[in-house]
Amino acid sequence: MAMILDNWLAQRAQTCPDRAALIAEGSRLTYEELEAEATAAARRLAAHGVRGGATVTLELPVGAEYVVLLHALMKLGAVAEPLNTRLAAGEREAELERAAPVLAISRPDEVGGPEADLPLLGEHDLDAVQCRVLTSGTSGHPRPIGLTYGNHL
Repeated sequence: MAMILDNWLAQRAQTCPDRAALIAEGSRLTYEELEAEATAAARRLAAHGVRGGATVTLELPVGAEYVVLLHALMKLGAVAEPLNTRLAAGEREAELERAAPVLAISRPDEVGGPEADLPLLGEHDLDAVQCRVLTSGTSGHPRPIGLTYGNHL
Protein backbone atom coordinates (compact mmCIF):
# COMPACT_ATOMS: atom_id res chain seq x y z
CA MET A 1 0.00 0.00 0.00
CA ALA A 2 1.38 3.40 -0.99
CA MET A 3 2.23 5.88 1.73
CA ILE A 4 0.96 9.35 0.86
CA LEU A 5 2.26 12.69 2.14
CA ASP A 6 0.25 15.90 1.89
CA ASN A 7 1.97 18.86 0.24
CA TRP A 8 3.87 20.17 3.25
CA LEU A 9 4.64 23.54 1.64
CA ALA A 10 0.95 24.30 1.14
CA GLN A 11 0.31 23.26 4.75
CA ARG A 12 3.06 25.54 6.06
CA ALA A 13 1.76 28.43 3.93
CA GLN A 14 -1.60 27.97 5.67
CA THR A 15 -0.35 27.46 9.24
CA CYS A 16 2.52 29.97 9.37
CA PRO A 17 2.37 32.13 6.22
CA ASP A 18 4.68 34.88 7.48
CA ARG A 19 7.43 32.64 8.82
CA ALA A 20 10.68 32.50 6.83
CA ALA A 21 10.77 29.48 4.51
CA LEU A 22 13.92 30.36 2.61
CA ILE A 23 16.81 32.67 3.29
CA ALA A 24 19.37 32.65 0.51
CA GLU A 25 21.95 35.10 -0.72
CA GLY A 26 19.97 38.27 -1.38
CA SER A 27 16.57 36.57 -1.01
CA ARG A 28 14.09 35.92 1.75
CA LEU A 29 10.77 34.19 1.13
CA THR A 30 8.02 33.39 3.60
CA TYR A 31 6.11 30.13 3.31
CA GLU A 32 3.21 31.99 1.74
CA GLU A 33 5.51 33.65 -0.82
CA LEU A 34 7.34 30.41 -1.63
CA GLU A 35 4.01 28.59 -2.09
CA ALA A 36 2.69 31.36 -4.37
CA GLU A 37 5.89 31.52 -6.45
CA ALA A 38 6.10 27.72 -6.75
CA THR A 39 2.45 27.52 -7.83
CA ALA A 40 2.93 30.21 -10.49
CA ALA A 41 6.14 28.54 -11.70
CA ALA A 42 4.37 25.15 -11.85
CA ARG A 43 1.66 26.63 -14.05
CA ARG A 44 4.30 28.20 -16.34
CA LEU A 45 6.19 24.89 -16.51
CA ALA A 46 2.92 23.16 -17.43
CA ALA A 47 2.46 25.69 -20.24
CA HIS A 48 5.89 24.53 -21.50
CA GLY A 49 4.60 20.93 -21.61
CA VAL A 50 5.84 19.65 -18.25
CA ARG A 51 3.55 16.97 -16.77
CA GLY A 52 3.73 14.29 -14.10
CA GLY A 53 6.60 11.84 -14.60
CA ALA A 54 8.39 14.11 -17.09
CA THR A 55 12.07 14.86 -16.54
CA VAL A 56 13.25 18.48 -16.32
CA THR A 57 16.96 19.24 -16.05
CA LEU A 58 18.05 22.15 -13.87
CA GLU A 59 21.43 23.65 -14.67
CA LEU A 60 21.31 26.61 -12.32
CA PRO A 61 23.29 27.89 -9.37
CA VAL A 62 21.67 27.02 -6.06
CA GLY A 63 19.52 29.89 -4.81
CA ALA A 64 15.93 31.04 -4.39
CA GLU A 65 15.00 30.49 -8.05
CA TYR A 66 16.32 26.93 -7.88
CA VAL A 67 14.26 26.15 -4.77
CA VAL A 68 11.12 27.67 -6.32
CA LEU A 69 11.59 25.49 -9.42
CA LEU A 70 12.11 22.34 -7.33
CA HIS A 71 8.83 22.97 -5.51
CA ALA A 72 7.10 23.80 -8.80
CA LEU A 73 8.20 20.47 -10.27
CA MET A 74 6.89 18.69 -7.16
CA LYS A 75 3.49 20.34 -7.68
CA LEU A 76 3.40 18.77 -11.14
CA GLY A 77 4.80 15.38 -10.15
CA ALA A 78 7.68 15.93 -12.57
CA VAL A 79 11.19 14.62 -11.93
CA ALA A 80 13.97 17.16 -11.36
CA GLU A 81 17.41 16.26 -12.63
CA PRO A 82 20.05 18.74 -11.46
CA LEU A 83 23.08 19.14 -13.71
CA ASN A 84 26.39 20.42 -12.45
CA THR A 85 26.93 23.95 -13.77
CA ARG A 86 30.64 23.14 -14.22
CA LEU A 87 30.21 20.28 -16.69
CA ALA A 88 32.31 20.51 -19.84
CA ALA A 89 30.28 21.02 -23.03
CA GLY A 90 30.64 17.38 -24.10
CA GLU A 91 29.65 16.06 -20.67
CA ARG A 92 26.66 18.39 -20.59
CA GLU A 93 25.45 17.23 -24.01
CA ALA A 94 25.87 13.58 -23.00
CA GLU A 95 23.84 14.13 -19.82
CA LEU A 96 21.10 15.97 -21.69
CA GLU A 97 20.91 13.15 -24.25
CA ARG A 98 20.76 10.52 -21.50
CA ALA A 99 18.16 12.39 -19.42
CA ALA A 100 15.95 13.21 -22.45
CA PRO A 101 14.21 16.05 -20.58
CA VAL A 102 10.99 17.62 -21.81
CA LEU A 103 12.59 20.89 -20.70
CA ALA A 104 16.19 21.88 -19.91
CA ILE A 105 16.43 24.98 -17.73
CA SER A 106 19.73 26.84 -17.52
CA ARG A 107 18.33 30.30 -16.70
CA PRO A 108 15.36 31.17 -14.46
CA ASP A 109 13.90 33.46 -17.15
CA GLU A 110 13.47 30.45 -19.48
CA VAL A 111 10.32 29.58 -17.56
CA GLY A 112 8.46 32.80 -18.25
CA GLY A 113 5.27 33.31 -20.19
CA PRO A 114 1.67 32.25 -19.73
CA GLU A 115 0.39 29.92 -17.03
CA ALA A 116 -1.55 26.74 -17.79
CA ASP A 117 -4.72 26.20 -15.79
CA LEU A 118 -4.54 22.62 -14.58
CA PRO A 119 -4.82 20.86 -11.24
CA LEU A 120 -1.63 20.66 -9.20
CA LEU A 121 -0.73 17.81 -6.87
CA GLY A 122 -1.84 18.20 -3.27
CA GLU A 123 -0.09 15.04 -2.09
CA HIS A 124 2.78 12.75 -3.02
CA ASP A 125 3.40 9.03 -2.96
CA LEU A 126 6.50 8.61 -0.77
CA ASP A 127 7.82 5.95 -3.17
CA ALA A 128 7.56 8.18 -6.26
CA VAL A 129 10.81 9.54 -7.71
CA GLN A 130 11.18 13.26 -7.02
CA CYS A 131 14.64 13.81 -8.50
CA ARG A 132 17.58 12.03 -10.07
CA VAL A 133 21.13 12.86 -9.07
CA LEU A 134 24.34 11.61 -10.64
CA THR A 135 26.69 9.34 -8.74
CA SER A 136 30.32 10.37 -8.51
CA GLY A 137 31.31 7.80 -11.13
CA THR A 138 34.18 6.36 -9.09
CA SER A 139 33.84 2.96 -10.78
CA GLY A 140 32.98 4.23 -14.26
CA HIS A 141 30.69 6.86 -15.73
CA PRO A 142 28.32 8.68 -13.37
CA ARG A 143 24.88 7.05 -13.19
CA PRO A 144 21.56 8.66 -12.30
CA ILE A 145 20.06 7.53 -9.00
CA GLY A 146 16.40 8.25 -8.26
CA LEU A 147 15.56 9.84 -4.93
CA THR A 148 11.97 9.47 -3.77
CA TYR A 149 9.82 11.88 -1.80
CA GLY A 150 10.34 9.52 1.14
CA ASN A 151 14.14 9.83 0.82
CA HIS A 152 13.81 13.53 1.60
CA LEU A 153 12.12 12.96 4.96
